[in-house]
Amino acid sequence: MGVVLMALGGALAVLPAFAWYSAPRAAGAVSASGFAGAGQLLLMPVIGVLAVVAGAAMVSARRDSRTAGVWTGALATLSGALALGFAVWAASAPRVRLEAVLPGGTEVVPAEVDVQPAALVTVLLAAMLLVLGAMVTWAGRRR
Repeated sequence: MGVVLMALGGALAVLPAFAWYSAPRAAGAVSASGFAGAGQLLLMPVIGVLAVVAGAAMVSARRDSRTAGVWTGALATLSGALALGFAVWAASAPRVRLEAVLPGGTEVVPAEVDVQPAALVTVLLAAMLLVLGAMVTWAGRRR
């Protein structure tokens, strides 16, 4: 389970660098990464590192350690909850606009902003981290 937490944390740390938003235009679609389109996603690498630390602590802990299960699960749950909140916020309310730089100045071009698959994958992985963290915490308390 610790390796899964580490993999989820690593994925959550890098997914905001992929294209999250796109807007059609006459010369072809324009896309923006999650980092460029949503400032709250700048925290995702830190949240991902917390999940990796929780997974590494779980892998390195003794098998019969109740405390390790509870604390690593709580850290993973917290990371998952933060990641899910930020990812849903960024995916559901994009603050991206298409601007055309013209010789007379910059002009905002009305265009519909589409959410790309990386945003949806991030939401799903954050939800998985939240659920797995809660399961680890619950299993640690049962020991």
